[in-house]
Order: sequence, then structure tokens, then C-alpha cells
Amino acid sequence: MDSFKNILIFKILSKYRSMRETYAHQGFFYFESNISKIDRIGNGFLYNHEEIPPLDWRKLKGKELYKVYRELSNRNFYFYRNINGKFYKTRPKKT
Repeated sequence: MDSFKNILIFKILSKYRSMRETYAHQGFFYFESNISKIDRIGNGFLYNHEEIPPLDWRKLKGKELYKVYRELSNRNFYFYRNINGKFYKTRPKKT
């Protein structure tokens, strides 16, 4: 794996951890639009649409990783929040 991909993975995971703390959410963050079938991030892993096992970071292309980082940075994602026993789709405010 080259250094560019390593830097992107580090930045994606850092951004994911900060968003988890900001929104006090431990579940998945779903992207507004799929990135080459990648539709969510959770527990430090990326997942394909409707698949259970996580993706291998080494098999992802740099372009895909950059798009994931850009979506997290621009807050183009949503998550489900449990309010009074019902789950509501929650989108963060754009900055």
C-alpha cells in the first residue's frame, strides 16, 4: 500500500472518530450516494451496499478513499437515532 492511501485511511478514520464523538453515535454513518457500491462506514470499516462483511482497506482504490473522505468532511451522510423507541434518519448540519 502506498503512502497516499495510508494517509487517506488515517484521515478517514480520524474524521469518523470525531463524528462519532460529535454526534454521540456508535452505529453506522450512511453516505447520501454510494461510492462504488460503498454505502456506509461503521466501527472503523467500510461496507458495500447490503453486504455484511467489511471491505479490505488494501483492496480499495485511492480515488474511492478520497471520495469517502470528502463525503465525511462535507457531512454528506446520515445516521439513525433512536428517539422514544423509534428510529429517525438524522442528517448533520452542513458547515
